[in-house]
Amino acid sequence: MTAFSNPISIKDQLPESNQPKLVWDGTEWVRGKWIASLSVPITDEDMYDGFHGRLDPETGINYMYEGWYELIGHLEGYEFVSMWGQDKVTHWIDLPPSPT
Repeated sequence: MTAFSNPISIKDQLPESNQPKLVWDGTEWVRGKWIASLSVPITDEDMYDGFHGRLDPETGINYMYEGWYELIGHLEGYEFVSMWGQDKVTHWIDLPPSPT
């Protein structure tokens, strides 16, 4: 039985925040990750690059917006991008182990 035969519905369980997964975007499996609210701070460098997030008024820290992000490697200086149509993500699975 492969991991693809047992995808986890986001209605049943969200993955741990900021951990790479394979996610179903409604069309295909893509590398992505779920970011939970107030879980991943934005650096000053990110803010300088125009990336804005959610400000926690109690701490004054900016955090990434909650949602799904696609992991990419082809844009210099970017590790991931926000996934448009967040409601299209329905399932996720753990990434397979690297070959040895």
